Amino acid sequence: MNWTRLCCRSGEEAAWELADRLEALGALGVSLVPSGSDERLHEPAPHTLPLTRRLRVEALFGSRKAAEAAAAEAGIEGRCSLETLCDRNWVAEGERGFVPQRFGKRLWIVPEWCEPPEPEAVNVLIAPGLAFGTGAHPTTALCLAWLANFDLAGQGVIDYGCGSGVLAVAAARLGAEWVCAVDNDPQACMAARANAKRNQAAVTVCAPDELPMREADVLVANILARPLIALVGELCARTRVGGRIVLSGMTAGQVDAVAAAYASKTRLGRESRRAEWRCLELLRDGAGPV
Repeated sequence: MNWTRLCCRSGEEAAWELADRLEALGALGVSLVPSGSDERLHEPAPHTLPLTRRLRVEALFGSRKAAEAAAAEAGIEGRCSLETLCDRNWVAEGERGFVPQRFGKRLWIVPEWCEPPEPEAVNVLIAPGLAFGTGAHPTTALCLAWLANFDLAGQGVIDYGCGSGVLAVAAARLGAEWVCAVDNDPQACMAARANAKRNQAAVTVCAPDELPMREADVLVANILARPLIALVGELCARTRVGGRIVLSGMTAGQVDAVAAAYASKTRLGRESRRAEWRCLELLRDGAGPV
């Protein structure tokens, strides 16, 4: 099967807006790339890069027709390019630079083609593909580090916006009592189910409207700043009072806006960082309506 990659250069703020727009128009995945570089900011990549003033937006579609329709709807027909990718080339992109990585003292994220460096540790085998999440990107790494350093025994965990399911699978392997992985992208749900099966991890994978009515002890959301703000009611409602909400996918300049959106329903725990990216731990309290 062939896929089509749409590319468009834009200023920083407009690039984030365009990425959101293309995702809403059916993109299977969206990357933000510094103009003139091949290193992705919002896809699995081995390096950490800060945001720059000029970015290239790359969006993957299942067909050229779908990409052309999205470009027309987004008003970028005259300033974007379309490139055909085959499955083999796309997977190879994900494999470059993907090596075993350790988080905390006992969690390893390992490419499925590698031998685990520490067989007795908690090893999560991941196959990179169309869904975001190998652990290489700083936003995912921040969440994995948090999970690896928290006692999940007996805890219920929701991975909201699960992508490849790497966070959900890691939580299950680290001893969570139950885990739900949630995503509105069918491709991501397929990848999450495959990775859960690969690791013999008990993870329920579903769309947001299929999520069981239960409150998590820990809710992890590694998405983007705007969706994190838009989902404040949903994410708080899905987390029990006294539980923790772990938010990632925001840059340093977006932390204050995200924290302010959750201020009436949570207390700020700790903030962790990798280069330009930030992760917030919030403590769910009973203040404010959900």
